[in-house]
Amino acid sequence: MKKGVFDSTDAISFNRRMSDLLAAVKKALANRSQTIGGERYLTTREVCGLLKINAGTLQQYRDDYRIGYVKLSKKILYRESDIVRILNENYIPRHVIRK
Repeated sequence: MKKGVFDSTDAISFNRRMSDLLAAVKKALANRSQTIGGERYLTTREVCGLLKINAGTLQQYRDDYRIGYVKLSKKILYRESDIVRILNENYIPRHVIRK
């Protein structure tokens, strides 16, 4: 590309780079999480994905009071710190078997 000259090849290259950048920004925005009072809240889908459980199992955990949640209308949210705490409380360390 000559200085001050912008031809069709340059325009195509520029458009591709801008499309890639836009896709990266959209992905980053989709994956960002907002905090409320410094606490991150997760959706049912996010918690199920993290714990590798289905929504029915998560519902049972709520019914059994094994996991706390916030219910706003039909939306249910879980504090990330509660999920981490539950995992830590239920952690069973690996035992070393000596021969």
